[in-house]
Order: sequence, then C-alpha cells, then structure tokens
Amino acid sequence: MLFWEMAKVLGLAEACGTAASKPRLLAEFSARGLWLVDSAKCAVNRLDEGRRRNAALTRCSALWLKRELEALRPERIVLIKTNVFGVLRPLLEEWGWGERILNQRSLPHPAHGNQRKFRERLGAIVRDNPTLFGIGQLSGASAG
Repeated sequence: MLFWEMAKVLGLAEACGTAASKPRLLAEFSARGLWLVDSAKCAVNRLDEGRRRNAALTRCSALWLKRELEALRPERIVLIKTNVFGVLRPLLEEWGWGERILNQRSLPHPAHGNQRKFRERLGAIVRDNPTLFGIGQLSGASAG
C-alpha cells in the first residue's frame, strides 16, 4: 500500500503512460533517484505500541540504519509513520542527518485509513520540493 500511495502523489503512472505496471512504476521511481528504505530494520509490528516497541526500533536503527545512511548518502529524507518519526528524528539529528529531513511533522503510514492524510502531507512536501522528487524532469524510464 505504501508504494502505491507514493506512486499517486509522485505521478508515476502519468509519467509512465497508460501501461503503467508495477515494474514500470518502480523503474520510474528509481530513475528519479528515489529510494524507499525501511528505517525500522527489525520486525517490531508484533510488539505493543509504546516503550518496548520504540526501544527495539531505536536499537535496530542505531545499528543498521546508520550504516545504510552512510552507504547511500541521501540528499534528503522523508520519515514515514508517526512512531518512526518520533523515535528516529532525534537519532538522525544526533548523527548529523537532521537538516536533510524534509518533513517537520509526522507523516502517517497510509495503511489503516490514513491514505488521504498521507497523500496530503506527502503531497505538500513534494510541492515544496518538486525537483527533489523528479517532478517536471524527464527521467530515464519515461524517456525510452
């Protein structure tokens, strides 16, 4: 669900034409230089919301996400999911990545009825930073 909602906001289907299959949408996403990285790194969904879940998220991210960010060196970051934003924003700031975070408030995951709010908030970020998301640029996937 997350990718499909992102695809709507980013206009991936429009860029790919009428035969917009998931592989074509993914190619367009990639051609724009975008990455979708799971920042949680460990399965925490079965843990109850709260301290235990946030502590597990923090431990796993401190070990694995930090390494991934150092390898990928993203220009900008959007944190998705309310608890992820709350837990990881301070960590990313501590690691020196804070100025790269585009969202100043949490962006809910689009599951569980949050699709509209997700599209609105991500849409605002994209409208404020169109070139970072490849909006209005000819990408390699849509050029061929």
